[in-house]
Amino acid sequence: MSSDVYFYRLGETIWNSDDHLALHDTAQAYGFGEPTGIELIGEVAGNVPTPEWKEEVIGDRWYAGDNVNFSIGQGFLEVTPLQLATAYATLANGGDLVTPHMASSLVAADGQQTSIEAPIRRHVGIDPEVRNVIIEGLTGVVTEAGGTGRRVFEGFPFEEHPVFAKTGTAQVGGKQDSSVFAAVVSADNTQYAIVSIVEQGGFGASTSGPIVREVADAIIGADVKDTPGLNTGESPAATLVPVDEDGNPELAPETEGPAAQAPTSQAASVDGEAFGLVAGGSSTPTDWSLAAAGLALTMRAAGRDRRLRRHR
Repeated sequence: MSSDVYFYRLGETIWNSDDHLALHDTAQAYGFGEPTGIELIGEVAGNVPTPEWKEEVIGDRWYAGDNVNFSIGQGFLEVTPLQLATAYATLANGGDLVTPHMASSLVAADGQQTSIEAPIRRHVGIDPEVRNVIIEGLTGVVTEAGGTGRRVFEGFPFEEHPVFAKTGTAQVGGKQDSSVFAAVVSADNTQYAIVSIVEQGGFGASTSGPIVREVADAIIGADVKDTPGLNTGESPAATLVPVDEDGNPELAPETEGPAAQAPTSQAASVDGEAFGLVAGGSSTPTDWSLAAAGLALTMRAAGRDRRLRRHR
């Protein structure tokens, strides 16, 4: 039901407990506050505020109210979309925090593929029973009456492709609410973490939710014709553009000229597994921007290729 008050009380209770930094420690364990290591220039670390950080930067001590804010991801917390995706991937695969990559393999001009490994940065311990309760709650977000994301995934084949998700509303002073939606979708014994953030886009289910649903549909092979470039099932080698010795594309005669463009797609596919970026509705990689309204990043929840057992 996404009740802020429920988490407010948890945040206050934790701060007043013997383990009063449990929220901070857990956030850091799941990769918040540090770069993910993806091959992108200028990746930022975000910020997991601690009492020491607030004392040094703000010049004030940490209050119970700060923990209340922190409990719903507000206050001084700063998170990137990719950090959110890797955190959900970690929960999905049982605790392995992996390094995301822009692709799953390198493809040479002759079609030879070299896999890109996703190294495990660390293992985050979580009690299986606790994990099951969390995933059951997140599953209810999209499957149960009253779930904040149920309408987004209405009609989705949950029996074949289990989903758990969370809606979110990020707020910054002087701006409209930003829409956040995170989900993990299972397909072909592989789990995919999908996150969309639309700046000043309103509630999570209203703007980012439909973006995530379209990516999820493409991953499972639904409405592929309406989603070009996602999970076409083609090998990358079949769509490579021939290049000359200098690496310049060799365009077919009928496509030569000032308006000629090499074929592009929003996401690559290797053996039917979709991955990549979808940003701002652009179909050209050079137009991708992390600042674009409508950012959705998909990545495999690497670590264990196994189907999520359905809860409930």
